[in-house]
Amino acid sequence: MTSAADGGDVKARLCLAVTCGLPGAGKTSLCKALLGVSHANVIVKHICYDDFMQAKLSWEEENDVTAFQASRKAALHTLRRCLLEGLEDDCDTLVIADDNMYYRSMRYQCAQLARELKAAYLQLYIPCSLTDALARNERRKGLERVPQGVIQRMADRLEAPDAPASGWERETLTLPAATLPDPDADAQEWAGIWRIILDRWGAPLEAAAEVHQHGAETEASASDGHALDLQLRRMLADALANIDKKDDKARAAQILNARRKHLLHGLSSPRNPQSYGAEGGLGEVRALFADVCDSIQAEMCGSRDAISK
Repeated sequence: MTSAADGGDVKARLCLAVTCGLPGAGKTSLCKALLGVSHANVIVKHICYDDFMQAKLSWEEENDVTAFQASRKAALHTLRRCLLEGLEDDCDTLVIADDNMYYRSMRYQCAQLARELKAAYLQLYIPCSLTDALARNERRKGLERVPQGVIQRMADRLEAPDAPASGWERETLTLPAATLPDPDADAQEWAGIWRIILDRWGAPLEAAAEVHQHGAETEASASDGHALDLQLRRMLADALANIDKKDDKARAAQILNARRKHLLHGLSSPRNPQSYGAEGGLGEVRALFADVCDSIQAEMCGSRDAISK
């Protein structure tokens, strides 16, 4: 191990870097460029979540939330395995998780993994306007092209990194899409970003502080659970408002209410590690229910516009 840039803590031998941004922002181009940069004594590994998505379902097939969840679970499993292999490497290892990660809960899941394996944690945030993202996406071919509606919904829901609110997001590199070198540019043009990553690669991500006693956690859990239920009910009402046919609306209400209760019950279960008190658990439920609402709404309205996170 080597000293961290600030001269204080000890630099971790393993680092997990997570990308965040809209489809078309340039995340995968950035990852591929970093793989091509000369980096002595550092092994760089790239896990692209889209590879797992396309192995499970196409963008154009009928909405399938189950398949989508399975693809993300497979990607996270591979990411864990890659990080564990990095612990056995003879030199420093950087593992890049290449995904949209537009919900904070998605990034938090990766931060938890970094904590567990005592790895450093970085976020590569690539802000990009919706107009530019859509234009870049139109130049893609086949399964690489994401439906326009998916990108628009993602832009509406994107939760940008917020270091003051989420301390674990403090090591975030903001790289505006418009400032990135051309994907075909010489590796030397990407070297500056690589140097910034090395400079920000510090100590292992510390464990979250345990600030609540059991009794306080119980009270907070009940309050959080109630607030979450209200949020899910509002999302359900918004989805139903967009369905015109009375029979379809009744069927959608039945399906969505059942799904809402199932998600809340699962989150409040003592066996669930992502209980109400866990930051990732609440966000994950909101994200899942939002996708279910979109899926049912699209089905009832006859749309085949795919859903992605």
